[in-house]
Amino acid sequence: MFNFVVCEDDKNIKENITNLITKTMMPQDLDYIIHEFDDYNNKVKKIIEQTNIKKIYILDIELSSRSGLDIARKIREKDWNSIIIIVTAHYELGLEAIKSRLMLLDFISKYINFEERLKSSLEIAIKILEHKKSLIFENGSILYKIKYDDIIYIIKDTIERKSVIRTIYAEYSVCDNISSIMEKLDSRFFQSHRSCIVNKDYIKKIDFKDGKITFNNNEHLYLLARGKKKGLKEHVRIC
Repeated sequence: MFNFVVCEDDKNIKENITNLITKTMMPQDLDYIIHEFDDYNNKVKKIIEQTNIKKIYILDIELSSRSGLDIARKIREKDWNSIIIIVTAHYELGLEAIKSRLMLLDFISKYINFEERLKSSLEIAIKILEHKKSLIFENGSILYKIKYDDIIYIIKDTIERKSVIRTIYAEYSVCDNISSIMEKLDSRFFQSHRSCIVNKDYIKKIDFKDGKITFNNNEHLYLLARGKKKGLKEHVRIC
């Protein structure tokens, strides 16, 4: 599911953006939803805090309470995977946007080839999110490809001498050990124990005293080694 988050206080521009999103998504066999806002508010904040969903932000650089760049900074405090597109009536602010180092996909003028430029950027954003990294492995004669976004945690099965990959949909067994799997993963993953790897984006709560990690689906593991507590605390931001 793609989540398009539009923050634009000009009614006509906002309608134009939502129409372009619809036109862009029509040829795609993908589910999506458009969230429309006139300004930054608690609903936008809640969406930002959901780091385990696919999001494409289209932000006006000038809103009533704050700029689109301020919102982009709030997004990047928690999320470096979502796509951010800035639209503006003040194209001269482009240098400031570049200097912000917020990994913006595009900075688009509302008055210069707006529809063509935005449609192109939306198509690129969709391709980026659709081609997120995957963990590929074989189990017998079957080849599996599991998106990193779907992995909650990976643990060692000491009885079967395999690793179990727990995703939001199912569980998979793989013959690789925890160390070799960790080498294939990106920075959202943390090895909390010699027998466990966790996806930081899915962590809901950590009890450092008991070494208990609770995930967004309310599953929990007691696999936080004493020597890993400081590292996990530094890398995970709990909302």
